[in-house]
Amino acid sequence: MKNYLTIFITSAFILGLVFFVNQYTKPDLKSYPTRGLVYINVWEEWCKPCIAELPELQKLQDRYVTVKFILLSDSKDTEQAKNLLKKLKIDGFKEIYDTEKQTEIAGIFSGSDVGVVPKHIIINDGKVVYKSVGSGPEVIKEIEKVFRENHAVMVESSGKDSVSVKKEVF
Repeated sequence: MKNYLTIFITSAFILGLVFFVNQYTKPDLKSYPTRGLVYINVWEEWCKPCIAELPELQKLQDRYVTVKFILLSDSKDTEQAKNLLKKLKIDGFKEIYDTEKQTEIAGIFSGSDVGVVPKHIIINDGKVVYKSVGSGPEVIKEIEKVFRENHAVMVESSGKDSVSVKKEVF
């Protein structure tokens, strides 16, 4: 009986680690799916590199249909951030505004990277498979590479009304 209890407690602990995404924010990321690929972009509305990469992230979001995209900001002015996204025609993302700064995302990063934006995190089935700080074409290429390595399904469009779905990208 003691062994079963030990196994149960150990299993519960391991399960908690596997689904560590659930601890990132209270309550928003907690309720978000932890299965499959999840891309999290940590950004701020005052950050020029963050804003500059949003259209590229929108293209990725439009292209990779099996990836769940999250925009996470701890901006105090959520209306300004929402208006900026609307102006830039950024949609289809889960938007999380952590005005109380309750996120645990910083635990993924260390040292001087903690306070830097933009941040990029890719989680596959509850495990961090990619993290980076900064922006630019090389970051977007690296994100796409990680999506492909993790079998994200990509949609290709060959015209205005024509869309075809590729099987899996390897």
